[in-house]
Amino acid sequence: MYNDLSPQTIDHINLILDDNRISNLRAVTGSDNIIKQRIRCDNKTRSKGIYQTKYNKKWCAAACLNGKRYFLGSFLYERRSCKFL
Repeated sequence: MYNDLSPQTIDHINLILDDNRISNLRAVTGSDNIIKQRIRCDNKTRSKGIYQTKYNKKWCAAACLNGKRYFLGSFLYERRSCKFL
């Protein structure tokens, strides 16, 4: 930390990492930067916040707000859990 301020990260506004023009860069907090992340290539649901449990194979919806994770519900079908978000 510098002067008791939390450090900010530099974010590419258009998500193109090679585009380093000043007009495309902005200072954001770490949590703001995570919100804009792309969906991982190994994500089977193609949706953020939806996952399948290993033990009962139900689909769950969850969201994070201010560093806290909120469980929104579990469903038998993936489509219903996506509509819940």
